[in-house]
Amino acid sequence: MFYLNGERMSYIKLKNGNVYYEIFGEGEPLIFLHNGFYSSYTWSGVVKRLSRYNKAIVYDRFGYGRSDKYGSIDGDIVDKGVEELAEFIDALNLPKVNLLGHCLGGAIALLYSLKEPDRVCKIIAESVGYYSDHKLEIKTDWTFRPYDEIPHDLRDYLVAMHGEDYSKTFWDLIRTYRDGYIMNPDYNILNSIKNIKIPVLIMNGDRDFYFDIEHPLCARKKLKNSQFCVIPGAGHDVHADKPEEFCLAVETFLNNCEKCV
Repeated sequence: MFYLNGERMSYIKLKNGNVYYEIFGEGEPLIFLHNGFYSSYTWSGVVKRLSRYNKAIVYDRFGYGRSDKYGSIDGDIVDKGVEELAEFIDALNLPKVNLLGHCLGGAIALLYSLKEPDRVCKIIAESVGYYSDHKLEIKTDWTFRPYDEIPHDLRDYLVAMHGEDYSKTFWDLIRTYRDGYIMNPDYNILNSIKNIKIPVLIMNGDRDFYFDIEHPLCARKKLKNSQFCVIPGAGHDVHADKPEEFCLAVETFLNNCEKCV
């Protein structure tokens, strides 16, 4: 596993176990939430630039990266992520934050803002799943093949994110999970997010394997105080595929909105 080499690197004890985090820079807190099978290392290409004017905080959710490991996965992974984020923010004594979430991390960010509306100023929602449908069931089934059948580059990435000893165990746990997020055919947060009042930047790549442009547009219609940004040539991992364009969009959004007070 790799470190991002933040200015502060530590563990914090939460209800589920020890959670690893790193902090870069000073300014308004900007918490990065990774997707459902990466770790905080996914932000390696963008976190230092985005820390120029922000206190950038990345962390590995329980079960990921350098945090304590899963023994099993049950229940709603989105709801559990919201609870963990609430604990994490409280433990760091942060009165207000901005949130940047990728895929599952973005869903967690949006629902946390409904739970604690006075503690979130702005959200960047990158390549988020807002509902499931039959097409997504087929795509997730294809993605979550047995460990020995996934592409070598993905397997190498999982090892870099989660370690040689844990990557296969981790993959075997998440590939059979169906209780929450887009893996659950009944998942839909569109009616919930319509109550979000704070500014939200919806960002997607035009080559996203999972979500065609109609998917985030449904969220755009619900989120009245939102902006919509499509990055040409980017796939599902916009921050990794087009880091320069990603950072510019995030910085512009944060700078043009009111500051946290």
